[in-house]
Amino acid sequence: MELTGCHLGAIIAYLFSLLAILPYQEQTVRKLSAVSILLLTLGYLVWPVDIIPDVFLGVGQVDDLTILIAGVTQAYRLWKKSNEKPSVPQ
Repeated sequence: MELTGCHLGAIIAYLFSLLAILPYQEQTVRKLSAVSILLLTLGYLVWPVDIIPDVFLGVGQVDDLTILIAGVTQAYRLWKKSNEKPSVPQ
């Protein structure tokens, strides 16, 4: 099975939907989400299909760098938030 633009769009849509529900998740699920985001980020970087092909020198690496920064930043925030103690309603 080949990864087409449609599959890539589905993966991106999944990531955005995951980000939308993150505030409602428990600590362990946040850690799992952080690891998943890192794995998906690394998968995107090694996958030959890109939003902007790497053939265009300089410009082609911008999307890779953007995905890397966004993925690592989001994973770090999730991991940090999962280590916080949950607030108890009063």
